[in-house]
Amino acid sequence: MNVASQPTSTATTSPQFSVVIPTHNREQLLPRTIESALAQTFTDYELLIVDDGSTDGTREVVEQYAETESHVSYHHQQNQGACAARNHGAALARGRYLAFLDSDDEVDSNWLESFANSIAAHDAAIVSCGCRYVEKGRVWKTESAGPNGFFTSGTFVVAQDLFRETAGYRIGLPANQQSEFRLRLLPLLRSQQRVLKSLPQALVTSHRHNQPNIRKNLPAVYQSALFILQEHRDQLRQNARTFASWSTSAGGYAARLGKFSEARRLFLQAVRSYPRDLKNYPRILLTLMPGLRTAVWHRHLNQ
Repeated sequence: MNVASQPTSTATTSPQFSVVIPTHNREQLLPRTIESALAQTFTDYELLIVDDGSTDGTREVVEQYAETESHVSYHHQQNQGACAARNHGAALARGRYLAFLDSDDEVDSNWLESFANSIAAHDAAIVSCGCRYVEKGRVWKTESAGPNGFFTSGTFVVAQDLFRETAGYRIGLPANQQSEFRLRLLPLLRSQQRVLKSLPQALVTSHRHNQPNIRKNLPAVYQSALFILQEHRDQLRQNARTFASWSTSAGGYAARLGKFSEARRLFLQAVRSYPRDLKNYPRILLTLMPGLRTAVWHRHLNQ
């Protein structure tokens, strides 16, 4: 991998946590994320910002922090995507545990302290927490970490040795990156009989905004869902409801893209796996109704 790394400061040797923030052209949003990470009550960490080939003022923004904050370092790579940037940061990290925080999100001041306390109490290899979702200053949804954790931006830390054994994030996957990583991470955790601890509180805030976001790229999300269904089919099939849920999601993306025969196949696949989800039956019928199907899923596309 041909990357150029340009650190601008050094943190403590072997901190407990390395917080990796991949970013691309988010000079307006990035300061909020950095400042929330710097406001931690637990201070044994380093903060690595990996600039994935930005063309805006990202470098200048980060270097302003690095001049006065010993936790912060700046690293640059050619544009290769968020997964490559996370892996780049992990390769440079000195922390015993890794956290991956997107550059449009925010963390509570006791984020790392809560993780550290749980690691100390349970000798955990992974600790997870919940996330709140905010739009225009209002919390519209909160998700908690269940027994198997919750894996999205900032909601987990993982022991560095365990991360390395997974080979990191899958480079080239445009969406569903955390979900695909989790599908490789958790079986490895169980095989080694190591501990995952879930915290009850939401410690991360995910902000909705109008800047570019992969979740708005429907073809990318659709292709990523298909990849996961194929790549992890055997594992997903171990839980009929989970396999059906992925099939339903992929079917919905296909329908919104006007791929109605493919949507029908995926909805049928979901029904065969988990017949008790009654919502898929009308979805199958709707894919057979020209005009109406276009109107219904076009409306979903614009919501």
